[in-house]
Amino acid sequence: MKPQCWALVFFGLLGCVTVTSKGVRPDELARLDGYRGGPEAFGAEPEVQTLAGDKVTVRPDSYVFLDLPGAHMGGRFESIAVRDGVFDGRKLDGGRVQVRLDQITSARVDQPNRLAAWAVTAGVLAGAVTILLGTYLFFSLTDFGGIAGRALRVRGRQVAAPLAAVDGWQRPGSRPDMSTLSPEGRRALAAAWTETARAEHASVPAFSRLSLTLVALGAPARLVERAHVAALEEIEHARLSFALAAAYAGESVAPGPLAELHDAPAVTARSLVELAEESLVDGCLIEGVAAAAAASSLAGARDPAVREALGIIARDEASHVALAWEIVGWCCRHGGADLRRRLLKLAHRMPSVRPPPEPPPRLAGELGAHGCLPLAAWRKLLEQTRIEVASRLASCGYF
Repeated sequence: MKPQCWALVFFGLLGCVTVTSKGVRPDELARLDGYRGGPEAFGAEPEVQTLAGDKVTVRPDSYVFLDLPGAHMGGRFESIAVRDGVFDGRKLDGGRVQVRLDQITSARVDQPNRLAAWAVTAGVLAGAVTILLGTYLFFSLTDFGGIAGRALRVRGRQVAAPLAAVDGWQRPGSRPDMSTLSPEGRRALAAAWTETARAEHASVPAFSRLSLTLVALGAPARLVERAHVAALEEIEHARLSFALAAAYAGESVAPGPLAELHDAPAVTARSLVELAEESLVDGCLIEGVAAAAAASSLAGARDPAVREALGIIARDEASHVALAWEIVGWCCRHGGADLRRRLLKLAHRMPSVRPPPEPPPRLAGELGAHGCLPLAAWRKLLEQTRIEVASRLASCGYF
């Protein structure tokens, strides 16, 4: 296995199986008064009630995150006191969080899965020597930039086409200005836009299969039509992204055959429950992050060709998120109370989304001007999107 593949296994497993997130009401934070965390923890481990109605124990290795208007804060705490309506926490990194409970709009407790963490750590240590050989890791990792369309899954595995020397997947138009880019920056941007293009290309059949699934489950015509429109929009996104990737690489970049589709089932869900869960994760959450990342990247980009591409992608991805919510709403209206409760629970244990790698600080300026989002900004958008999905499910008319 190549070095970058070992790294992907590590980050993917660590992100997906070692953390469980639970949303809690801000007033439940009062139960954390007297909490002690970290390696020197002592005393009782407090319990708080989640938005789904169950209980979560705040352990010494737990993370507590708070959202306020325009701010996101939290982490692992050494101690927490809640007196007179004020949350006063001292973090293990030396920071302090002091805020009134009535200013907190939402809160979340993240719980590391200890057994899974040990298993992942053991597996990763076995391949540590291989990982260390990958000195070119930054330029080889996928999912750079955090902008992608709807995930294409075949039998539970996310797939995308390999690269090939073919024509027909590059949109004619303006080219980015590369006069101020370093060679290292160009290589990084070529890798970033190539992975974005592969993901957008895979989204075309993902939406085609969604349209078939909608028909199979008796969905109204407007939803089927919008799924087809989304597939056409993803073709444009792929063309734009492949064109940028080719410009930065200085050679043709295009997708080859996506052979996994030969054995892929035509439909992706066989019940309203499966369709609703798929739409919540792949549409509301993952495409929600992609839409937010595209809009944020657009705000920071300065190159005209990049801004043109990001403007189209951000607009269309936002409409795809709206479609996902419409599908969730239709499923809820016809699926009954059990489906609604199941979705609400799913919203508070959403799978993690693999983050893009952190670019070297010396490249941050030139990459940002060409549409690459810093890791810290991407993580913030992910947390905001997770909270928004849970909050919308808890408060919308479906429930």
